[in-house]
Amino acid sequence: DLFGQRQLVWGATGLAILAFLPKTVQDAAFDKAVPSPVSGKVLSRKEFDARIAKARRDGVAVTENENLSDSVGIAAPLTGGPDRVIGSVALTIPRYRYDRTKAALYAELLIRAATGLAGKGALLRTAL
Repeated sequence: DLFGQRQLVWGATGLAILAFLPKTVQDAAFDKAVPSPVSGKVLSRKEFDARIAKARRDGVAVTENENLSDSVGIAAPLTGGPDRVIGSVALTIPRYRYDRTKAALYAELLIRAATGLAGKGALLRTAL
Protein backbone atom coordinates (compact mmCIF):
# COMPACT_ATOMS: atom_id res chain seq x y z
CA ASP A 1 0.00 0.00 0.00
CA LEU A 2 1.89 3.02 -1.31
CA PHE A 3 -0.23 5.57 0.54
CA GLY A 4 -0.70 3.74 3.84
CA GLN A 5 0.85 4.65 7.15
CA ARG A 6 4.43 3.56 7.71
CA GLN A 7 6.30 2.82 10.88
CA LEU A 8 9.25 5.06 11.70
CA VAL A 9 11.58 2.06 12.06
CA TRP A 10 11.44 1.25 8.31
CA GLY A 11 12.69 3.51 5.56
CA ALA A 12 15.00 6.48 5.54
CA THR A 13 12.32 9.12 6.10
CA GLY A 14 11.13 7.62 9.37
CA LEU A 15 14.59 6.61 10.53
CA ALA A 16 15.93 10.15 10.01
CA ILE A 17 13.15 11.44 12.26
CA LEU A 18 13.37 8.68 14.84
CA ALA A 19 17.14 9.01 15.25
CA PHE A 20 16.72 12.53 16.62
CA LEU A 21 13.75 11.90 18.90
CA PRO A 22 14.09 11.07 22.62
CA LYS A 23 15.15 7.55 23.57
CA THR A 24 11.73 6.88 25.12
CA VAL A 25 10.11 7.48 21.71
CA GLN A 26 12.71 5.29 20.01
CA ASP A 27 12.05 2.51 22.52
CA ALA A 28 8.29 2.75 21.97
CA ALA A 29 8.76 2.60 18.19
CA PHE A 30 10.95 -0.49 18.51
CA ASP A 31 8.45 -2.17 20.85
CA LYS A 32 5.64 -1.66 18.30
CA ALA A 33 7.72 -2.54 15.23
CA VAL A 34 6.36 -5.00 12.71
CA PRO A 35 8.39 -6.72 9.98
CA SER A 36 9.51 -4.70 6.94
CA PRO A 37 6.57 -4.26 4.56
CA VAL A 38 8.84 -5.18 1.62
CA SER A 39 11.19 -7.93 2.82
CA GLY A 40 9.44 -9.19 5.94
CA LYS A 41 12.70 -8.69 7.87
CA VAL A 42 12.44 -8.31 11.64
CA LEU A 43 14.86 -5.95 13.39
CA SER A 44 16.79 -7.11 16.42
CA ARG A 45 17.37 -4.56 19.17
CA LYS A 46 21.07 -4.54 18.30
CA GLU A 47 20.33 -3.76 14.61
CA PHE A 48 17.82 -1.08 15.57
CA ASP A 49 20.24 0.65 17.95
CA ALA A 50 23.02 0.51 15.34
CA ARG A 51 20.76 2.10 12.71
CA ILE A 52 19.77 4.89 15.10
CA ALA A 53 23.41 5.54 16.07
CA LYS A 54 24.56 5.62 12.43
CA ALA A 55 21.80 8.03 11.37
CA ARG A 56 22.63 10.35 14.28
CA ARG A 57 26.35 10.19 13.55
CA ASP A 58 25.97 10.73 9.79
CA GLY A 59 23.14 13.27 9.98
CA VAL A 60 21.20 11.21 7.43
CA ALA A 61 19.54 7.81 7.21
CA VAL A 62 20.13 5.54 4.22
CA THR A 63 18.02 2.44 3.61
CA GLU A 64 17.41 -0.01 0.78
CA ASN A 65 14.23 -1.90 -0.08
CA GLU A 66 12.47 -1.20 3.21
CA ASN A 67 9.25 0.60 2.26
CA LEU A 68 9.47 0.42 -1.52
CA SER A 69 10.92 -2.42 -3.56
CA ASP A 70 14.06 -1.82 -5.62
CA SER A 71 14.71 1.60 -4.11
CA VAL A 72 17.23 3.44 -1.97
CA GLY A 73 16.03 6.07 0.47
CA ILE A 74 18.21 8.83 1.88
CA ALA A 75 16.77 11.33 4.36
CA ALA A 76 17.87 14.15 6.66
CA PRO A 77 15.88 15.34 9.67
CA LEU A 78 13.99 18.60 9.41
CA THR A 79 13.99 20.57 12.63
CA GLY A 80 11.72 23.34 13.83
CA GLY A 81 14.00 24.54 16.60
CA PRO A 82 16.34 23.03 19.17
CA ASP A 83 15.41 19.43 19.94
CA ARG A 84 12.28 19.65 17.77
CA VAL A 85 12.22 17.25 14.84
CA ILE A 86 9.20 17.92 12.64
CA GLY A 87 9.86 15.78 9.60
CA SER A 88 12.50 14.79 7.08
CA VAL A 89 13.72 15.76 3.64
CA ALA A 90 14.39 12.78 1.40
CA LEU A 91 15.41 11.31 -1.91
CA THR A 92 13.97 8.02 -3.05
CA ILE A 93 16.07 6.67 -5.89
CA PRO A 94 15.41 3.60 -8.04
CA ARG A 95 18.02 1.06 -6.99
CA TYR A 96 19.42 0.65 -10.50
CA ARG A 97 20.11 4.42 -10.66
CA TYR A 98 21.67 4.75 -7.22
CA ASP A 99 25.39 5.53 -7.43
CA ARG A 100 27.11 4.61 -4.16
CA THR A 101 30.07 6.81 -5.08
CA LYS A 102 27.73 9.80 -4.75
CA ALA A 103 26.36 8.89 -1.32
CA ALA A 104 28.23 11.72 0.43
CA LEU A 105 26.96 14.22 -2.15
CA TYR A 106 23.36 13.06 -1.71
CA ALA A 107 23.74 13.38 2.06
CA GLU A 108 25.24 16.86 1.82
CA LEU A 109 22.47 18.06 -0.49
CA LEU A 110 19.76 16.76 1.84
CA ILE A 111 21.38 18.22 4.96
CA ARG A 112 21.64 21.59 3.20
CA ALA A 113 18.01 21.40 2.08
CA ALA A 114 16.83 20.52 5.59
CA THR A 115 18.95 23.30 7.09
CA GLY A 116 17.57 25.79 4.56
CA LEU A 117 14.00 24.81 5.35
CA ALA A 118 14.66 24.95 9.08
CA GLY A 119 15.94 28.50 8.55
CA LYS A 120 12.44 29.44 7.43
CA GLY A 121 11.33 28.85 11.04
CA ALA A 122 8.17 30.99 11.36
CA LEU A 123 6.94 30.13 7.87
CA LEU A 124 7.59 26.43 8.44
CA ARG A 125 5.77 26.46 11.80
CA THR A 126 2.79 28.15 10.11
CA ALA A 127 2.69 25.46 7.45
CA LEU A 128 2.72 22.69 10.02
